[in-house]
Amino acid sequence: MSSPQYRARLQALASFLVSVMPEDWAEAVLQADFPSRISTRLAVRYIPTGGAEELGVDYDDDILYDFAEAAEAVRAELISAGNPKCRGFLFRLTKDGRSSLDVDY
Repeated sequence: MSSPQYRARLQALASFLVSVMPEDWAEAVLQADFPSRISTRLAVRYIPTGGAEELGVDYDDDILYDFAEAAEAVRAELISAGNPKCRGFLFRLTKDGRSSLDVDY
């Protein structure tokens, strides 16, 4: 998708993701699931520089609400762009700026 709203929502999500990454991250991974209309589940992991295994990321609860809100905004854009059965997505971001988003139906 190339809409300005989608790009802005994805940039906001990427900013939250980068803000919780440890210093040695090479690739950030966010799994966002939406099991119900009022529930959002996030799992944040990363691959360290020179590593191959994904590691979990701990972050403060005070950012959780904003993080979930950013993920929900991306999902809303996906739904409005013709993905009405979107149940979640996997967002990957590398330190050099490459990203991918896989939608779960």
